[in-house]
Amino acid sequence: MIKFLQKLGQVLVAMLGLRGKGFPEESIRLADEAYTELLHLNIEDLKLMSNEKFAEFIENQNYSASYLEVLAELMYETAKSFDDKNDVQSANSFYGKSLQTYYLLSKKDKTFSFEREKIIEELSCIVLNSLK
Repeated sequence: MIKFLQKLGQVLVAMLGLRGKGFPEESIRLADEAYTELLHLNIEDLKLMSNEKFAEFIENQNYSASYLEVLAELMYETAKSFDDKNDVQSANSFYGKSLQTYYLLSKKDKTFSFEREKIIEELSCIVLNSLK
């Protein structure tokens, strides 16, 4: 489990670097590989899955708080990569899934986190605006 979390952390760093250098497609490719390994779902399946069904899916997996935190960050970074490609629909899908994962993380990890609450607030605004 620790090795897998370290690997996901490395994927996140690589995604940030690629996106920062103007290669969001490569960042999305890395995310797809991570989702396939982590969730046994590819990025297209995730994109099309409703946020509610996704929340139910990850809750049933009974992931640890650490695992959920990295997954939420991966979803968030994926959304930003799609944003950089101007793929608003895909970005909104992953912003919603990131928000659902952060909600589950907050439920599972009883420790209050200002940083997490700030991200949840930001994601809530993004998701709310996408519904307009």
